[in-house]
Amino acid sequence: MDDGGILGTLGDVAGDVLETVGEEAKKFGKTVASQVTGSQASPQKTAQPSAGSTGGDDAASAIVGEFKKLAHTVGSQVTGSEPTFDGSQLAKMAKKDEEFSAQEAAAIRAKINRVYQEYAVKRAREQQQRQIEEQRRDQEKKEVVRLQKNEKQEGMDVAVAQAKARAEIKNYGAE
Repeated sequence: MDDGGILGTLGDVAGDVLETVGEEAKKFGKTVASQVTGSQASPQKTAQPSAGSTGGDDAASAIVGEFKKLAHTVGSQVTGSEPTFDGSQLAKMAKKDEEFSAQEAAAIRAKINRVYQEYAVKRAREQQQRQIEEQRRDQEKKEVVRLQKNEKQEGMDVAVAQAKARAEIKNYGAE
């Protein structure tokens, strides 16, 4: 008897029933297949399989094994007792956990790297935009300085022209 008590025993019984149903379904499937194809059906086994064997195909035995596990798990959840695992089951779970952890860690690292790359691209774009803006401002400043020089030069030309005109006017009166 398992540590699961009555419900654990019920789970084992349910697993055995499902195993028997699986074997019968397998026999039925073989019979139907032989009738459809017209081939001769192989003689059916009348003896029950031994307690150690699951009797039958690997897929059928895997399904039956899963149903047994399911029944045992449900029984342990209903009773509130912890399911018992043997060393090989724990090793398999630990291996699956390690594989899953490694995959998730790789996925998280990839996401982090993608975020860093996107940020680097964004910074490069912003830096380029700042440089363009700075060049535009420098160009505007140069244009303003050039225009101011032109205005000064024009102002000086006007002032010079006015000074010449005054001198000529003064000299005109002297003649």
